[in-house]
Amino acid sequence: MLTFGKKKTAEYVRSLNKKRKTAQIPATITWKKQKYSVVSIGAGALKKVTVGKNVTKIKSKAFFGYKKLTRLNLKTKKLTKKSIGKQAFAKINKKCIIKAPQNKKKLYNNLIH
Repeated sequence: MLTFGKKKTAEYVRSLNKKRKTAQIPATITWKKQKYSVVSIGAGALKKVTVGKNVTKIKSKAFFGYKKLTRLNLKTKKLTKKSIGKQAFAKINKKCIIKAPQNKKKLYNNLIH
């Protein structure tokens, strides 16, 4: 499920399939012949998540308490300390494996763990 913004941006909110165990959050989506950049993630993450390269924001508590989150693949290079909301990754699985671009790996690990 996605929500759409005025500037042709979208936010990933959750999967419509409640039994789904994994999610891939794309860089862009097309809806009614319009292309939208997926730029943020709301609440509703799953066990294995791939975050697209255009994501610039992860909102507060987006992944809060997801003990089943075991793998987080961050393709984006656009996240900063200010663009990751408070407690976005609080109380996730301590063994969660984080994959990130080489030049952002240390920063992302520090922000998430």
